[in-house]
Amino acid sequence: MKWASRFGWISRNYDTLALAVAMVAIAVSAVHLAGRVSALATRLERLDQPVRARPEQGFQELDLTVYSNALTQLENPIRVGEATNRMFMSELRVFCIQCGKWIPFAALQCPFCKAEQPPPPSQEADSDKDGLPDVWEEARGLDPYNPDDARLDHDGDGFSTLEEYRAGTDPRDASSTPPVLTKLRLKEIRTQSFRLRFVAIQRIPVGGRTQEVFQVNARTLERSYFVRIGQTVEGYTVESYDRATDTLTLRKGDTVKRLGRGKIIDDDQLIVHLVFLLDGTVIVTRVGEEFQVRDQTAVVKEIAHDRKSVNIATPDGKSFSVTFPTSDEEMEMRLRMSAPLGAPVESPQSGVGGAPTRAPAASPAGQPRRDVPVGP
Repeated sequence: MKWASRFGWISRNYDTLALAVAMVAIAVSAVHLAGRVSALATRLERLDQPVRARPEQGFQELDLTVYSNALTQLENPIRVGEATNRMFMSELRVFCIQCGKWIPFAALQCPFCKAEQPPPPSQEADSDKDGLPDVWEEARGLDPYNPDDARLDHDGDGFSTLEEYRAGTDPRDASSTPPVLTKLRLKEIRTQSFRLRFVAIQRIPVGGRTQEVFQVNARTLERSYFVRIGQTVEGYTVESYDRATDTLTLRKGDTVKRLGRGKIIDDDQLIVHLVFLLDGTVIVTRVGEEFQVRDQTAVVKEIAHDRKSVNIATPDGKSFSVTFPTSDEEMEMRLRMSAPLGAPVESPQSGVGGAPTRAPAASPAGQPRRDVPVGP
């Protein structure tokens, strides 16, 4: 009964048993083969001889001449001229005005229909309409078909390419910059009333003589000043006193104030607040007062009637109109204040001088002849 039960189990699990035996045999063969290969490789390494196929095995000797020639060509590639190397950039073409086929950009005659073509654009052509002529952009390594490069700052001096072009400076040289006054913008214009009032005269004996001391109060009476001729009060110099009219004369630059004793001057002044876009500095000044921006001196000459702009001038006679900043200029100023000029700026893509770069825009296509060149 025992043998019958055992043979019955074998008959029921014959497939599984056969598979197990086959797998064991394969594993043993693989181990044996690996051992033979390892032993053969070790022996060949000791002999330091290449493995060669025997004729009886049906193999032929490999000819490596083709591969060595190909390797030589890779190490010494054929060099062609830059003008004909169009592996990554195709030739610039336009549409023929008659047959509509694509022809070379500078062609004066269509090679297909022989129709005469208009001449190429002039020196003032601006294909991307960014305010920069194509010839000027190409001479400085810019893309005449990418309008974004007009707003970039390639040398990191705080001025865009368009501003450098208008000023006639080099957009690739940080030492060549437009006038710093072009970076001034109008922050606000406030009205300020004249604060001082001539109140009294005190005569004080000094060294056997009597000196006059003038009491000048702030208009809100929060402070009193006692000054003599030649002294200053809140930026005004006490220039003279007229006994006949009982008037005290104050001067600040070109501004003259004549204060009658006990009288209030209802004289409102316009205070101009300017902001320097490169570092956010706020300059407070008045019409006729000089102020300093870096190494440049200027003076506010006039305020527009609508108070939306002011006219400033330099000692050499140059004048500039200062207006309120645009939203883009305010955003750029905040970004520049968070990362001052000269500090490293991290960006996904970096251009010359750490300025961000953008991928060149594709040349527009589908336009009639000459207005906008198209690519193939």
